[in-house]
Amino acid sequence: MPLATGWGAIEACAACADAIPDGEVIAVAEVVSQTPASGESLTPAVQRLLTKHQGLAVRDTFAYLNKAFPALSPDARLFALILTLRTVCSGTTTFSADDITRLRLEDPKAAVTEFHTAGWADYSVSELLSAPAQRPASVRVLRDADMRHDLQMGDRTRSRASGWVTKSNSYRRLRNQGSAVKLASLFLAAHADPAGHIHVCTREIAVACAVRTEALPAVLDRLVASGWIEYLHTTDDQTVGQVDRSAQRFVPGAA
Repeated sequence: MPLATGWGAIEACAACADAIPDGEVIAVAEVVSQTPASGESLTPAVQRLLTKHQGLAVRDTFAYLNKAFPALSPDARLFALILTLRTVCSGTTTFSADDITRLRLEDPKAAVTEFHTAGWADYSVSELLSAPAQRPASVRVLRDADMRHDLQMGDRTRSRASGWVTKSNSYRRLRNQGSAVKLASLFLAAHADPAGHIHVCTREIAVACAVRTEALPAVLDRLVASGWIEYLHTTDDQTVGQVDRSAQRFVPGAA
């Protein structure tokens, strides 16, 4: 039985249909044929926010969080993702109230409190939620040695990956979406190939989004409706699809 429902089989590419028999297409955007002018390329070059290596580091970060904190809520998981990327090299960072606001969490206090309760980082919840940009609150990782063993990345990769998350949160098609949808967008973009093609385990998407498997179809429906994804073809086991051309810069490059 197909996992995703609610969008119907609108139109599917032959490759997707072959890849996942009996699956259901969540949605597909209309593709308009274009004939390039003489000397022009049909697909313009895309300025990527992450290199291939940096994209792999983001994948590793998702895998680390999935293993270390499987029970976090979507809000707390999104906060944990950005906090992990900002502390992965030195074990410390600073956060201001503006940083929290940019994440657009549904309940910032609950999310920050939940992750603090997990016992992974030392910070003051009240300070983090009220610290001005001029005097940000300090955050120190309590288990940074374990994290650094699992996540080996240099400071440039850390900075680019952290900026990638921040930029995606403020992207016009995602800024008003919930944390589960944002996590899905990040996970799928990070796991897409350079052309934006997606082929991942469906359960891994649910874990990355911090939602139950039965709640995943609604999350993917909202992601497709946002325009971030051109289409998704989903079954209980696998999900294939295509990142929309407008979001291609969030897909890691080929080198």
